[in-house]
Amino acid sequence: MIIHGSISHTYSGRRRKTQRVKKVKHTFRAADEPLFRNPRGNETAQYPSASMTKYKPPADTTYKQTESRKHTVAIAYNKGGYMVISDENVKDIGR
Repeated sequence: MIIHGSISHTYSGRRRKTQRVKKVKHTFRAADEPLFRNPRGNETAQYPSASMTKYKPPADTTYKQTESRKHTVAIAYNKGGYMVISDENVKDIGR
């Protein structure tokens, strides 16, 4: 059900009293301090960059690939998780 109405009338149709708002004339006041402050504080602060260091290559991890080729990951029999199986036991997966 859609009801059309007016703000100036009640639900019964009676006219509401309107409240008059007096307009206040604002006077100008000079600001004592700035409206916005810089959150960083002092803009003239100097921060040195990180010192240069000699290049250090990452650690060698190729042994992980060669070792992982010797094993197989499969679902355990009648279980929900995975298990690591060696190459000798691959024929027993699912038993």
